Parts: sequence; structure tokens; C-alpha cells
Amino acid sequence: PDTGFIKVTVHPLPIVDAGADQRVLAGTAVQLLGTGTNIKDYLWWPDTALSCANCPNPKTTATKTTLYTLKVTSDFGCSDTDQVNIVVFCDQSQLFIPNTFTPNGDGQNDYFFPQGTGVGKIKSFIVYNRWGQKVFERTNIDINVREQGWDGSFGGTTLGSDTFVYTLEATCDNGEIVFLKGDITLIR
Repeated sequence: PDTGFIKVTVHPLPIVDAGADQRVLAGTAVQLLGTGTNIKDYLWWPDTALSCANCPNPKTTATKTTLYTLKVTSDFGCSDTDQVNIVVFCDQSQLFIPNTFTPNGDGQNDYFFPQGTGVGKIKSFIVYNRWGQKVFERTNIDINVREQGWDGSFGGTTLGSDTFVYTLEATCDNGEIVFLKGDITLIR
């Protein structure tokens, strides 16, 4: 019989936390927060639209609900994973619709147009006068483009100061539909 000895060194496993799940508005900037111990390398996936896939805290813009996985590896090749769910929703707060505009040709506030973030397309944008007559309509327009908005005219005629009603249907970046209606005052 014979006896042999070997020294075995057990290194600690890495431990990772991908952060708490988040619920955010479409178009919101989001920072993922990977933390832990005994970590050498980071790998996030899916890595589409992340500022970096191999860093602890990448940034992205939330456009759809995504479950992110973070895999970390130690100096000794051991690994651990964790996940974080970014739930994206849409609501009227993403749209800014002014309540007055002054289409007087001075280059400021000359158009009435939808503005906001996290909205892909304006499916329908309609303005009515006080008698319910449609004075402006655009479909499938981009958000934040003033030239696609209303210039305060109808049928080639400049309209005077008055209050009008609008309806708006928009598609958010995550595919949800948002409806909005209100009034706008045209000031000459």
C-alpha cells in the first residue's frame, strides 16, 4: 500500500444579480444593473440595442418588453446567471399636445403637431371646427415633425382665432395603441 496527497484549492463561485424587474414607458432610457462577487466577465443577452453586452451596466432604450439574461464568469471559469424583465407599457403621458398655437409665419409655434417619445407612428390626426367640420386630417405621419402638422388653414384659406377639437390615434414603439382627444386654440 501507498498513500499520496494532493492539494485541492476550491475557489468561490461567482454570484450575480441582474437587478430588479422594471416597468417603464416605451421610449424610456433604461440602465441595467449587474452586480455580484468573484466576477471577471459579463455577458448580457439579447444584446440588441444595448450600449455594451460585456459590461456590468449597459444602457438601452425600452421599445418592447424584454427578458434580459446576465451570465458572469469568474477567473477560474465558473459561471452564474440571473435575469431581469423590463416590461414596457404605453400611455397618453408619452404624447405632448399643446393647447394653443400661433400660425403667424414667425417661425415659432406656426404648426399644431403631436410631439413625444416612445411613439412610432401617428395613425390618425384630425382637427374639427366648432361645428364638427373636419378642417385637417393626416394619417400615418411621424411624431415630432412640425411640417406634417396643421398650419391653421382650411381649403387654402387662413382661419381666424378660434378653438378647435382634435382626435389622435398613435402606435407606441411596443405596438400598443393610444387614443387622445382635446382642444386647441388658434391665436392670430
